[in-house]
Amino acid sequence: SELKSLQNLVTSASFNLSSQIGQRYPSLDLQANGLPKYVLGKQYRDYTNQQNLKTSQFTANPSLNIRWDLIDPLRGSDIKIARENFKIAQNNYEIKKRDLILSARGKFLDFQRSKKEVFNGQKSLLTSKENLNDTEARFDSGLGNKLEVLEAQSQYSRDLQFLTRKIKESRVSKNELLKVLNINEDLFTEDRIIFLGYWNKKFEDSYKAALNHQLILKNITENKSFNLNQSKIASAGSKPTLSFTNTFTSTFTKGELNQIEVNKDYHDSSYDNTISLNLNWRIFDAGKSKNLKNASLSALESEDFKYSNALREIRTNLKNLFNELNLIKSTLIYTKSEFDSTEEQLEISKLRYNSGITSQREVINSQREATTALTKYNQAIFEYNILIDRLKRVTGLESDKNCGQNNKIKTPKIDNLGVEFCDIKFSL
Repeated sequence: SELKSLQNLVTSASFNLSSQIGQRYPSLDLQANGLPKYVLGKQYRDYTNQQNLKTSQFTANPSLNIRWDLIDPLRGSDIKIARENFKIAQNNYEIKKRDLILSARGKFLDFQRSKKEVFNGQKSLLTSKENLNDTEARFDSGLGNKLEVLEAQSQYSRDLQFLTRKIKESRVSKNELLKVLNINEDLFTEDRIIFLGYWNKKFEDSYKAALNHQLILKNITENKSFNLNQSKIASAGSKPTLSFTNTFTSTFTKGELNQIEVNKDYHDSSYDNTISLNLNWRIFDAGKSKNLKNASLSALESEDFKYSNALREIRTNLKNLFNELNLIKSTLIYTKSEFDSTEEQLEISKLRYNSGITSQREVINSQREATTALTKYNQAIFEYNILIDRLKRVTGLESDKNCGQNNKIKTPKIDNLGVEFCDIKFSL
């Protein structure tokens, strides 16, 4: 609905532009005072002992007027302003569309992350259930104690709460996605999470691309041109206008006015054709044109400051994105390493517990750490993809599909979670 609203503004600006362009061409007007006009009347003249007079007459007097402004100081600037407003409306539509796409992609990625968290909760709950069953079996056989059973039951309850919370978050995430997509149908996605790409581009190359891609800069440029043309319009108020006109007037009558006996068959006609050049020149306007021009030029200078500020903001934003990207790369490595370690630690803890070397507490702690590590890893992948999308939005460039040679990144591989992962090498 937001895009439709902006699209209507684009259409309106397009019609306005066509209207202003029409000033270049001559206009043709048809005028008629009575088409036709019938006059019926009678004049009584008893006081003069004269006969009464009668009137019965049809008349028609159409005229055609052709006007062509040969010199119009306002026309060129009016057309340019209309064209600039049209471009600004188009840019505003495109900006909103890009922002909505970025928002929708972000919510889609969050939905995938939330589904992965549901899988994480299910996996953790399954492990807790297995531990609880093993603990109860050991207790029944006399090898365990009641405390271990209670600890296993507590962990099972915690994992059940964790899964319930993640299911709720997944439903909320899906509803947010459906809202931004403006659809009411159900939505299904793959459980497999992938990296959206790899950003191997240098900062300066990305910055140059951002300057060409950011429509806010183009809007500021259009506003500068708008104010410049406004100043020209103000100056044009004191310049002469030269117009060509051709007026053709004709008159047709049938009948007579004020006659003793009206001859209804009497008729006559006449026509005139007038060609002229008309000059209109306001020589003195008490400084109005000059003041309006200065006001527009002052507004033009403010657009220069806006442009400089926009450049700094784009550069700062891009620097922050690059810094965040480097940080999330390290987070990806650390969380992946942490998850692998906790997974192995959990398996070892289970073996140690089954061998009677350790207690149930160690297994529960290992399981909790593995669940937390997977959550952090899923979150890191989500934040990485969000950053890639934001970089694409700012620069207009596409991410690389492979890891690339510049960063000495290994060939992508699929880990046991179905997640594409590159062993990213970089300098902190």
